[in-house]
Amino acid sequence: MVEQAAARGARVVVLPAFLNHPEYHPDRASARAAACAPEGTFLLGLAAAAARHEIYLKAHVTVEDGDHIRAVDLLFDPSGNVVARGNTRLFDGSERRWLDPGTQPAPVVDTDIGRLGMISAGDVGNAEFARQLALEQAQILLVSLATVSTDATRLHSPVRAAENKIWAVVANTVGERLGAEAHGVPPEWMRGVGESRVIRPDGTAEVVGDTEEQIVIADIEPRWADNKTRPDGGDLFRARRPRIYAPETARPAGSTRTPAARATVVVARPRTNGMSAIDEAASYVRTAAAEGADLVVLPELFFYPQGRADGSFVDGIAVDMLIQALDGTRCHVVTSLPDDAAHVGILIGADGVRGRQLQLHSSARHVSWQGALGDRLVPFDLEWGRLTIIVGDDALYPEVFRLAVLHDTDVVAVPSSFLEPWELTLGLPERVAADRLTVVASGQTGGLVAVPAVDPVLHGGRASFDGSLAAPFVTPLGGKTRTVTASVYPERSRMTFEAPWESAAV
Repeated sequence: MVEQAAARGARVVVLPAFLNHPEYHPDRASARAAACAPEGTFLLGLAAAAARHEIYLKAHVTVEDGDHIRAVDLLFDPSGNVVARGNTRLFDGSERRWLDPGTQPAPVVDTDIGRLGMISAGDVGNAEFARQLALEQAQILLVSLATVSTDATRLHSPVRAAENKIWAVVANTVGERLGAEAHGVPPEWMRGVGESRVIRPDGTAEVVGDTEEQIVIADIEPRWADNKTRPDGGDLFRARRPRIYAPETARPAGSTRTPAARATVVVARPRTNGMSAIDEAASYVRTAAAEGADLVVLPELFFYPQGRADGSFVDGIAVDMLIQALDGTRCHVVTSLPDDAAHVGILIGADGVRGRQLQLHSSARHVSWQGALGDRLVPFDLEWGRLTIIVGDDALYPEVFRLAVLHDTDVVAVPSSFLEPWELTLGLPERVAADRLTVVASGQTGGLVAVPAVDPVLHGGRASFDGSLAAPFVTPLGGKTRTVTASVYPERSRMTFEAPWESAAV
């Protein structure tokens, strides 16, 4: 297939993960026997193929490394030399039993085609690894997968591209995989789903493969990845605040709380502005609270046109009317308001403002008044669970959701303005899949409720399998609809502490 790809003009070829042997092994001895020798025939064959066709060839294999067995990314240049090598750090499922995680990521390689970075397998589900490569100015992310679920191809990989505004070239396996009996699931569940693809810096697909063996090829413009500008003129990377991400290098501790099994949430967005929007929002809240809702989330700056504060000075009226709408109930409302020079998420109850969360990152659309930023997340304990508010553009940054995990959060409320389609369709659902947090989000252009899925493999095949292991159940708010109600399950966030944890904090 490398020969066919080269014949069609490919200058970079990406191969699926665990190229030398399927990822499942019955024991460590089997994994060692299948591992490639550093100067063995398998790797020499890959080098020869790269040289013969004068291409960059990206492969992912297992290798012997002293007493260790590691999975490594290798990039061969058009002369057949290995110009970059890095270890896989996170493994899915039973791979952790016989493969040793590495600590050394592959460096970004500056080539005549563009700046290339590499990740593979379980690492694609962790936002930090791709982020580190993007910060090192990678333009194209080369991704090798060997997955039986669509999560990595449809969710994690597109979000890695969009949240960093880089290209992603993704190769995945097809056909029957090993290990169904060991995992306690039907054999038909253990098939590589394919869906190899090339993903643009906005998270959309340039081309997508199907479930059969094939070559997926596209012409791309690497320089597009150099533009990190948001639709409002802000720079995605310049607004980052690495100092406040530092705590996420800690590993989350197991929770000692017992959140509720179920709660009811409402996402609402008024259709008007000014006092009309305040009246409309109060009506939505009053109805939701009377019907037993536990939480209502409104957009950021919900009564301002396009979510841009204009100094209309009706903030106090808005808060008072929402408090009145909650009278006699246990429901809470989350929205955001300007507070002097800060953009502040607020938690409102029947007894008044219960809490405040300053936005952590600057937003270009608020540049005329936003001068003060927060430096930490503040969780709030409610009757049904722990709530964290992620305000506005803070939701663009996966680092913030990781901080929410460290705060033992059950539900994240996101009052925002979603300027790019990927934020709602991909970004927030991926945060739920990766971090096992329920997200309730509202913006003037739409919103959603996203609830963590129940992994059928982790539950021994007792749950149904539709091709996804982690994609959340999403209740969207869009079109002409102004409110949506959904059930959430705070206790599902407990599964966070069963998952592998790794963080770069860069």
